Amino acid sequence: MVSLSWNVGVTHEVGFLKNNFGGLAYRIKDIGAQGGIVVSPLGFQVGAKRIAKKEHVMEVRLDPDSTTTNYILQFLNSAFVGISARSKVSASISMIITRNDGTTEIRES
Repeated sequence: MVSLSWNVGVTHEVGFLKNNFGGLAYRIKDIGAQGGIVVSPLGFQVGAKRIAKKEHVMEVRLDPDSTTTNYILQFLNSAFVGISARSKVSASISMIITRNDGTTEIRES
């Protein structure tokens, strides 16, 4: 991912540019790997997609607001979603005890 800043203080993020991605893809190749995986929230631009296909680099898109438990991930035409939730469970038990003499007793916890 490349971050571009303008004088007004606004930051705009763009996907991998061909030149930047090419350097990364060829570094993966230089270390002897047969391919690689690049994780980006924005995805590849057209030129980067061409290089990725040629150099066997897989694109994984991960939502920028992701955490280890809450995420949206796109990989190989599939989407994976992680969702966490908190809940509180409580239980109570009520028993009615009936004795042989016919008396009853209620117990609760």
